[in-house]
Amino acid sequence: MKNLMKNAVNQFSGMVSKPKPAPPVRVKRREPGPADLALAQYSGDPALVAAHAAWGSGRLWPADPGFEQRACRSFQVGSDKIVGVLGSATGGPVVAMAAHLSCFVFGFDWRSNAEVPAQEFIKASGVGNKINVRAINLDMVFPLQRKCDGMIAVEPVLTRSQDQVLDWLRLAISGGGQVILEEPSLENQARKAPKGQWFVDQENDDCFWKTPAEREMALKLAGFSVQRVQETTGVALRALRTAVASTDQAYEELKKATELAPILQPVTDYFIKEINTAKNRLNALENGDVAVYRYTAIKQRADG
Repeated sequence: MKNLMKNAVNQFSGMVSKPKPAPPVRVKRREPGPADLALAQYSGDPALVAAHAAWGSGRLWPADPGFEQRACRSFQVGSDKIVGVLGSATGGPVVAMAAHLSCFVFGFDWRSNAEVPAQEFIKASGVGNKINVRAINLDMVFPLQRKCDGMIAVEPVLTRSQDQVLDWLRLAISGGGQVILEEPSLENQARKAPKGQWFVDQENDDCFWKTPAEREMALKLAGFSVQRVQETTGVALRALRTAVASTDQAYEELKKATELAPILQPVTDYFIKEINTAKNRLNALENGDVAVYRYTAIKQRADG
């Protein structure tokens, strides 16, 4: 009897089979469309993204590779020393100069929104072992934990804020350290500020327009011995012409991306402002409104 019951249960179980598990749901991935690709290419802070599109990755100012290489050759320092880069932007100038220097290269920039992108750029470049970047506040000048043995400014920092920058440089550079600055300067005191905005983020009336003699005197009063003042207008003019001419294709690409993704309009607006401001500088140099001078000085005062 027990066997009959067992057989019957087995037969019934075979007739009522367990339901098969449902097949996994297959979600079809949507390939990114042209608008998605455009957004990915130009994502980030619109002002920084626009400057990168215009002047290259890691750059917020038209590059002058010749000046950077020549400036680096002026520093004969040991591998344990530090050369600073003032105006390090989002890492481009620091990485470029590190290729020509065997020492530590520390970048400094007054734009607080540039520090994190600079760190990311340096990390992606793969040359970050002897490179560092940090934001500085020129309104609150403090000595660095470790002073630099030299400094290269890749933007006209004295024209932006002469007194504050000189105060910062005096505390940032060791005694005997060299600083190289390249600045637009008025030929004589009677001349006024050039027409057209020189900086994207600063009005001309708020800038420090000085003659070479006035710049030299300001450096001396800040504790620097000026070794050389050299006019470099021709070299600066050629570098700026090349940089501006190379933006045409970048603008066309950005314009197409903005048509696909209108949310990118602020990037395009900033890009146009970058180019127009660079053309203002170009016109001022071509018209002789200002000239560019390179100042090489040594810090004599070692009192910090």
